[in-house]
Amino acid sequence: MRARVRRLIAVAAVSVSALVFAFGEGADPQATDAAFTDVEHSASSQLGTVVLQPPVIASTSCQRPTLLNLGQPFLTVQWRWPGTGRPYPNLTAANTQWRINGTIATATHSGPSNGVYTTRFTGNVLQQILGSITDLFGTSFPVTVRTVWTPGTAPWQSAQQKTVQVTLPLLTGIQCPNPDA
Repeated sequence: MRARVRRLIAVAAVSVSALVFAFGEGADPQATDAAFTDVEHSASSQLGTVVLQPPVIASTSCQRPTLLNLGQPFLTVQWRWPGTGRPYPNLTAANTQWRINGTIATATHSGPSNGVYTTRFTGNVLQQILGSITDLFGTSFPVTVRTVWTPGTAPWQSAQQKTVQVTLPLLTGIQCPNPDA
């Protein structure tokens, strides 16, 4: 009986080997619809390798908003792009998205001067976002920025953001430390 099992195993092995040779390596390759054409190759780009980073904060300065200076900047942020490679040479201050306490904020931008932009937020903007001027006494809120870019039809934005934490202690003073310092 053992001899019979050995013969069956040998016949099965030879049969499998013949099938592999006939349909495997010995067969000619067949053309498929999955092949790329030259047009498809030329339509691709390296945009998939771009990872947007938020701006680098060079400096921050702040002035406590009061009823007398609401039109003046309460926060001034100087910043630059984090790199010189694509897409940063083609970006401007319009490619930033600023938020105060989670709400998209309007700011004035100037620059660049030696690669550094200046963004200013007035007390009027702060009052619109946070509410009454009395809410400004004894509060803390984040001012965030991220990079936005629309290379095609859909906008991209940096996954990370930079945050300047503005603190208005009760009655006097203001703090706005630079997160990149």
